[in-house]
Amino acid sequence: MIDTALDTPWSNDVRVVLVPHLQLSESRRRIVELDYGMVDGEAVVECRQALLFYMLKHLGLNQPQGGSLTKQVALKNEAELRALLPATSE
Repeated sequence: MIDTALDTPWSNDVRVVLVPHLQLSESRRRIVELDYGMVDGEAVVECRQALLFYMLKHLGLNQPQGGSLTKQVALKNEAELRALLPATSE
């Protein structure tokens, strides 16, 4: 039996804070807020640190944020989350 308490990335929950992408118009930002169930312009999603890379990839946020209007959401706590990713996943 594997002791998951010793596997820090698996046992560590992280908060992913999503916000509407800053380059969206005000009306499109409001639509994104409704689509993601945001409260005060934020949606907080928790996931295991070990699965963070896959969550960001699924949301299209696996690369540092740029000016693309194809992205609907952005990471409010991007620096904090990038520090938790293994160096090989960036």
